[in-house]
Parts: sequence; C-alpha cells; structure tokens
Amino acid sequence: MPVDEEVAVKIKTFAGVERIRRKETTKKTLEKVFHYCRDCSGLTVMDVGCGYGDYMAEVVRRGGTVYGMDSDIYQLALALVYFKRLGMENNLHLFHHDIQEVFERDELFDIVFCLNVMEHIPKERKALKNIIDLAKVGGKLFFLVPIGMKTVEEDDSKEKEKEELTDNRGYTVFFPRSFVNQSIHENGGVHVRDYKKNEFVEKLKTFPVEVIANDIFSARGERNNIYTIQSVVVKKTQGVL
Repeated sequence: MPVDEEVAVKIKTFAGVERIRRKETTKKTLEKVFHYCRDCSGLTVMDVGCGYGDYMAEVVRRGGTVYGMDSDIYQLALALVYFKRLGMENNLHLFHHDIQEVFERDELFDIVFCLNVMEHIPKERKALKNIIDLAKVGGKLFFLVPIGMKTVEEDDSKEKEKEELTDNRGYTVFFPRSFVNQSIHENGGVHVRDYKKNEFVEKLKTFPVEVIANDIFSARGERNNIYTIQSVVVKKTQGVL
C-alpha cells in the first residue's frame, strides 16, 4: 500500500534530528550501482528495501522516476525526512510493503534495486521471485549481498568526529535518531543467512535472468568494520514467473 497518514503520524513523534556521516559502504555501493546506470533519464526505478533513500535520491539526481518499498514504516518516514531535507519530496513515491508477499501493481519498472536486503529476508526464494516480477522484460536488477565482515577496533571519539561530515556531494545527511532506535527495537537488523562467494549468483541463475555483471569489493562500515560485498547485475529475459 502507498504510505499515507501512517507515516505522517510517525514523523510527528520524534523530537529533533541529528546529523551523521554517510558510511563509506554507501559511497562505494553508489559508485558500483550507478556505474551501470549513469543516466536514468526517462527510466522508472523501484528500490526494494529502500531504507532512508540514499539510492533513490541518486536516481532523482540522474533524471529518473523513483519508487521505494520497505516493510519498515520507520525507514519510510526517514526517507520522507531525508528527501525533504534535499528538497526532493515531490519526486518520491513510497510503498509500505513486505516483498515476501506479491506486490500488486500493473506497472513494471525499467530498473529494480535490492541492495543489502536479501540477507534479512527469511523467505528468500519467494522474495526473489517477487523482486524479479517487478522488472520489465529486458529490465535490469541490481543486487548487493554481504559475503564477509572483519571487525577493526577504533576509538569511538574518532567515529564521533566523522559524524559531523557531510556526504561527498555536499549534502548533509539528517537522521531522526529516535526513529532509528525505534526501528531497530521493533524490526531488528539481524542477518538470517550468511552468503558465501557466488552463492547468491547461483541462486539467481535458477530464474529467467542473464547475469551481466558480477563484482566483489570491500568497504568500511559502521564502527570501522570492513565488509566484503558481492555486486550482481542481471537482465530479466522473460515475463511473470
């Protein structure tokens, strides 16, 4: 369902916002994803598990029409706050939906993102089918899945200093801290599976898609943890599964 007053009510419940840095993982994944769709002019893009909307904002900057879906109402509220801060609220179309259930919509999309989401979804195959069904035949689907993490100790004071930075495009990233805490409390952020190298790619190959890019990279995340991430781009080759 599209978000409506439910999100509006949530937004009114927090007091103030706090500024935090955009993680290096986000910067690197932005580079990886948009290497294959530099110009989004005239394209429709659905971001499954959109969170606060960093990737959606980049689509708008590149001329695309963006849609976001998330099962977490707090994350959708964050997206509205974020887009308002960027002056992009009129370019945002959000849906409160769990991709483990079929998304009822006639329109299909030129591009579908599912970035660092699959590791959180219990019904993996059902969700993958529903995600692929969102794309037009010939459309591209972008996936990111973590395949490893290394913990690196770092002084918390250094992390706090970094939180005062703006992102690499000069935009200040705003988060309502209480929303983040409430979202984690109610919905968690637990991985339900650990992917091995190329495991996710092999699962994708059981669907009517063609793999057009497969890459592995590392980046620092929260608390300086180093994540290894597999980036996979596929093209849909036939209609509804």
